[in-house]
Amino acid sequence: MALTIYSVQLPTEVEAGSKFTLSDMTDQNPGDSGYIDPVRRFPHGKRGWQLVFGNRITVNDVAAVEQMFDVLGQSGGFLFWPPSPRHRLATDQVLPKIGATNSYQLRATSSLGGGVTEIYRSILYPRTDGVYAPVVKANGVTKTLTTDYTIESGGVVLFVASQGAAVITSTFYYYTPCIFVSDSLETELSRDATQILEKVSSINIEEVFVVGAV
Repeated sequence: MALTIYSVQLPTEVEAGSKFTLSDMTDQNPGDSGYIDPVRRFPHGKRGWQLVFGNRITVNDVAAVEQMFDVLGQSGGFLFWPPSPRHRLATDQVLPKIGATNSYQLRATSSLGGGVTEIYRSILYPRTDGVYAPVVKANGVTKTLTTDYTIESGGVVLFVASQGAAVITSTFYYYTPCIFVSDSLETELSRDATQILEKVSSINIEEVFVVGAV
């Protein structure tokens, strides 16, 4: 059964010491789309974060985190804006064409070089607001959003006219769909126990794979 990813964002006012983990996709995930082979289901590892919320988090952000945890728990996904730029920015990516259409899929690739096989992830949740809007080029020539192309749901770049054999590249920012993996949240009492300090100590989240997208 597919996991629903809701268009809500986890507040990301986190301490610089937040931890990032990376693991291969070998466990059963409610959002997976099947096996690639008996050991590895996807051509890339899944990402996870332990987010440490410090004094910078606001009362409203605490309430938002608690509400998201209450409503979604581990049964619904949300969008996460990672604290590290390298986990949210893809630069000069070559976009694959979708069939015999004028559409191309936003995709982020990684490679070690030296003949090591590239891995990639389809980007379904790009940022499209203001300075974060994708920059799209055809054979190195920058195209104009709304005039030459639009960004459709699922990270699809749809051109108004055919681009022929042009190489389509893009630099873009993106969200990571995630779920909570923590079993609980913590709040702290003041020393005299008369009030709750508006602080969430930490929470663990991990990337979830969306059906049909690898």
